[in-house]
Amino acid sequence: MKLFIPALALVLFSQNIHAQDGIPDSSFSQDGQATFSLNTEERANAGVVLPNGKIMAAGFSTQSAKKEAMLTRINEDGSLDTSFANAGFKIQTIRGSANDQILDMVRQPNGKLLVCGFSGGLSDTLLFVARFNAGGSLDASFATNGIFLDNSVGISRRGQVMYLQPDGKILVGGISNSSLENDILLLRLDSTGVPDASFGTGGYFIANTLAGDEAVNGIAMQSSGKIIISINTTQLNFVTGRLLVNGQIDNTYGNSGWATYTFSSNNCRTTCVLVQSDDKVVAGGINYEPTTFNDYALVRFDINGALDASFGTGGAASLNIVSSPSNSIDYVFSLVQQADGKLIAAGYSSWAGTGNIAFSAARFTTSGTPDASFGNGGYFTTLFNANTTYAKAAEITSGNKLVLIGEANAFPAGAKKVGVARYLLSNPAGLNAATAGVSNVEVYPNPVREQFTLHFELMEKQSMDAGLYTTEGKLVQSLFIMSAKPAGSYTETVTLQKGISSGTYLVQLRTETGLLVKKIVVE
Repeated sequence: MKLFIPALALVLFSQNIHAQDGIPDSSFSQDGQATFSLNTEERANAGVVLPNGKIMAAGFSTQSAKKEAMLTRINEDGSLDTSFANAGFKIQTIRGSANDQILDMVRQPNGKLLVCGFSGGLSDTLLFVARFNAGGSLDASFATNGIFLDNSVGISRRGQVMYLQPDGKILVGGISNSSLENDILLLRLDSTGVPDASFGTGGYFIANTLAGDEAVNGIAMQSSGKIIISINTTQLNFVTGRLLVNGQIDNTYGNSGWATYTFSSNNCRTTCVLVQSDDKVVAGGINYEPTTFNDYALVRFDINGALDASFGTGGAASLNIVSSPSNSIDYVFSLVQQADGKLIAAGYSSWAGTGNIAFSAARFTTSGTPDASFGNGGYFTTLFNANTTYAKAAEITSGNKLVLIGEANAFPAGAKKVGVARYLLSNPAGLNAATAGVSNVEVYPNPVREQFTLHFELMEKQSMDAGLYTTEGKLVQSLFIMSAKPAGSYTETVTLQKGISSGTYLVQLRTETGLLVKKIVVE
């Protein structure tokens, strides 16, 4: 994920208003946090929230000293969903005696689950992508019996992040190593699990942009269909790049396809990326400062890769969460965007010398300053009952709650478990259907094939934009932008882009004062 970040909250659902955002949700496992284990070591590297509020987590489980791919499902109340797979857990061997780990996960509109990761043997490391049915069984219609395994001779590869395109094609980013350096890897599979020959070279884009070791650790997509990636590099700076839909570098972005930024410390790196609803690009990561050690860090670029000076200080923002001891660490793993444009960064924070590592998250305003209405002056930490916890994925639920997914471990040598926490968020900036100033919204026909009509009434003069989203909040298609219009009745005819997969989607109408969401089914 790593994770894609929802640009909307489903505000048609009832929700409570809370005095302070970012406090634990007591309706989730009583104290807002829960851990899950099968043996002595289960760790989650990725996760998604399902439309019904249940939570999927994926990573690995150690079975007889061998790591196996693992998925588990958690009920909305924070209990293990024992109806999933085998009493709540799915353990899957990817390749014989190799160690297998899932590193990222996405959900298709039809409910099937895609995961990527690596299978590491004694002499090689192979990238894999697998697809599971909603109940946890492998989907035999995908690739070879449900698993795509990159078996390139003499090349070690890892799949680290995924992105599901609106047309159902699958992007996988990570590392390719055929010599002494790690190179950028981006692979595109078609919906059946076969490399897409129309992308890059035989389905692959492989490059080394700045010299040294590099890896793709984030994928997002702008409304144009152009692909944004974030890069972890030994050059110690923030790096994002843009590819055309055919897998070639887009030289109109940044400097010949790459946009970079270096904090004054000259010691920083990107860990994830997000494309905002306005197509601006936000890279998340860490920034080393001599006095505060590693801090949360965000950098925002405009649509074409220039620094956005309206964000933070000259386009960049950082936040120190744990200030004492001085060599403590704050580390961003993922980003999400709220419906009001605010950004939540999530990861972990550690207290040097104590062995204590906690889930942490911080919220930034649209201008890049810490939001004091979130947590404790803009951030929070959650230590669980374990000593070392890492939040690897973040999502906002349809009920507008923040979910963090990762691992919770006893230090130094205790049980290692899947850790999940849920936090309350208030209705962002009062955006809701009641205040949207829109009434009598109709979508027809529904189900939809190629075209539908959207009818609505504006109760007052205002502007509006509309978009088509997956049920997880991923933008599929921008539908229209309407400049300020007087109160009255309006009708818009919308033609869907070619290649949109069948399934349930959400039409979001956003005005100056609120949001309204309608569910549609695409056949």
